[in-house]
Amino acid sequence: MRYHGQIIGLVVAASFEQARDAAALVTVDYDARTPNASFAGNHDRAVAPPPPACRSASRSTSSPTASARSTRPCAPAT
Repeated sequence: MRYHGQIIGLVVAASFEQARDAAALVTVDYDARTPNASFAGNHDRAVAPPPPACRSASRSTSSPTASARSTRPCAPAT
């Protein structure tokens, strides 16, 4: 698992009741591992972050879709 709440399985059934009953029978065993939360420990696997986005000065903040439409790259890709 990478995070709490991650989906780890799927139940397919002909009805909701059958799916619920089958899901109740599922058991999961996890192997405990020590987390590696060190930046230095994973530095060789790090990737560069994406370039920043520029926002139009006239964008509307009232709608999430309006701000998504007004986001554009700062510089053309080379």
